Amino acid sequence: MKMARKQKVNLGIINDLKARSLEALKHGYALESALILFQTVEHLLRILISALGKNRTVDQEILLDCSEREQSFSRLITYFELLYPGNELTSSLKALNNKRNTIIHRLFTNFESIETLNNELHEFVGEAVNLNALLIKEMNLQS
Repeated sequence: MKMARKQKVNLGIINDLKARSLEALKHGYALESALILFQTVEHLLRILISALGKNRTVDQEILLDCSEREQSFSRLITYFELLYPGNELTSSLKALNNKRNTIIHRLFTNFESIETLNNELHEFVGEAVNLNALLIKEMNLQS
């Protein structure tokens, strides 16, 4: 049985990714910025799920499936909610995921204008920056 890797948050890398994302946003690359920040949120969520699972003595193979192998962000949110019921982050994570899905869907089906897309992406980036900070804060509380 493969053991789940002990994951720690490297705040230097997280802060560097945030800075690069905001720099991309500043130079008009809103989609790139949004992608970087969403992936950072996902990575932090995976680390938090792993830590919560270990604290609750979840079977290692199940924990590996839930925190490392899982492909669906929606399912990651569900695992997080199961491990930490009543938390304050789930609704924000779901809202960010819904916004991401809406933006991607609009790109290919209901594209209105670059301006509308950029406005949505700027809003998305702001929400993702906030969620990054909240996830890091929650990790500090859990450790």
